[in-house]
Amino acid sequence: MLKVYYLFINNWQRLIPATVSLILLLSIVLPNSDSRKNTAPKMNKVPVESTAPQALSTAEKKELFKKKEVKEEALVTPKFSPTVASSEKAASGVTPKENRKWQSQVNLYLLARVIHAEARGEPFTGKVAVGAVLLNRISHQRFPNSLESIIFKPGEFCTVRDGQIWLTPDAEAIRAARLAVAGWDPSGGALYFYNPAQTTSKWIWSRPVVNKIGRHVFAA
Repeated sequence: MLKVYYLFINNWQRLIPATVSLILLLSIVLPNSDSRKNTAPKMNKVPVESTAPQALSTAEKKELFKKKEVKEEALVTPKFSPTVASSEKAASGVTPKENRKWQSQVNLYLLARVIHAEARGEPFTGKVAVGAVLLNRISHQRFPNSLESIIFKPGEFCTVRDGQIWLTPDAEAIRAARLAVAGWDPSGGALYFYNPAQTTSKWIWSRPVVNKIGRHVFAA
């Protein structure tokens, strides 16, 4: 201990400048280090998640589509309703044919799908006429007695083959379907309709024409 004391006494003049220099050096270095630490840009940590869509099986796709169908049909009252028919009749002056046995069984939403697929861009009257043609077939002996059987008869409608029937019908197509079910038939009792600019059937030209609305010809 005494050796350390004598060493300090003999060398204190040399130690003081070195100590002062060390203190000054630390006073310069430490604040700069803190400032660089505080001003360093903060990087937000982004959670690593997979954004790739998961592939669905065919069964899962069908189930999702089925749920979507149920939800959409519930929003637009898919089957015939006397209340809806009465309100539509009052708005359009249509006298509903409520004695038709199949009327309450018609899938209004399915009818609206066909109208939307076959008559998009046509006048509103033409849309109702397309729906009326399908309903006229239900009562005719030449055709099946249900809307589903008529629509999905193989080769009957190109919009079924190419999938356009599964497009979501707009409000005008739904209203046209309601009016057709309520009894309005602008087609004049037609059983067929076609666009002369697009049809490839030679047979259809042999059918007697009963009306023309927009781009569609309606025939018996």
